[in-house]
Amino acid sequence: MPYDIERGGPFFWNAPSTIFRHLEEQFQDIEFIEREMNPLVVSMIPKGFFCKSRKIAVDLVEIPYHGTVDEEHKDEVRGGKAKRGTTHFFVYASAYAVYRGQRYTLAVYRVKAKEKMDAVLSKILTRLKKLRVGIKLLLLDRGFYSVRCIRYLIRHKCPFIMPAIKRGKKETPTQKATGTQDLALRKKSCWMKYTIQNPKDGKVSFDLAIVCRNLKGCRQTTGREALLYATWGVKHKPLKWIKETYRERFGIESSYRQINQAKIRTCTRNPVVRYLFTALALLLRNIWVWLHFEIISLPRKGGRILRPEVLIFQRMLLWLLLEIGKQYQIQDNILIARKLDQRLQHL
Repeated sequence: MPYDIERGGPFFWNAPSTIFRHLEEQFQDIEFIEREMNPLVVSMIPKGFFCKSRKIAVDLVEIPYHGTVDEEHKDEVRGGKAKRGTTHFFVYASAYAVYRGQRYTLAVYRVKAKEKMDAVLSKILTRLKKLRVGIKLLLLDRGFYSVRCIRYLIRHKCPFIMPAIKRGKKETPTQKATGTQDLALRKKSCWMKYTIQNPKDGKVSFDLAIVCRNLKGCRQTTGREALLYATWGVKHKPLKWIKETYRERFGIESSYRQINQAKIRTCTRNPVVRYLFTALALLLRNIWVWLHFEIISLPRKGGRILRPEVLIFQRMLLWLLLEIGKQYQIQDNILIARKLDQRLQHL
């Protein structure tokens, strides 16, 4: 612990608190931050990415909000199922695409407390249209499984695949299963027309793909499992293709793990700072992907050879930290009141 000789006692350098205070003072307009960060996130994407339509994955990420929700934050914090010690979260919707084996983040928007998911979807698709990104197929998170979202996608003729949430009564010895709970008990793959309805939003019909598979010891169990996918515009594809294509979306989970490595650790409840840190982490990951594709990869006929082992994401973050230390000349000496060698003699 540093020792202040003049004051005769220990002192604490409260730099993190000072930095956060300045951030909160300078960045107060979250709408402005959102407008500025989205173009910045895509600034490192190669121009060749925008030449043709892509499969776009849209996902939701929840950042825990611990404690009682402050009155000033109630419009930014959404409730949800209990997870990681809380039922309140900052929620962000992000869009990703794969280009030559590399995943790029295209957009990240916050999901407000009372915002409808079809409005969030509209913001993302509008942003993609502005970027001139053609949508070949949308791979959506189950959070978009609703009448409003499905109706919006069908109305705009946007092909999609998303998991169908299992709803209805479960099978018991005295009663049969109903709804999608009943469909999940099927043992044979098939296509079918399915309709969901809501008292407020009405009803909508779509193509439901029931894809069955043998578990073969997966999750320490055996037998058959039925996977349910809500789809539109892809019924001409084989059922196995539906399952394998949606699996491509799972690569997003590794992106989120890397985002957690880059995101600044904080317990602040300020929604502006939270969004800023999340968007910066996504930007850093896009820069890392760009470095691998444009700088580190080996050019050859038939496609570049990617070498992910040369620069892992954590190493790039450490590299940036060292460069920041050189730039700002981080203090490497400590004011002391006693000499170390003298104190060691008394041990």
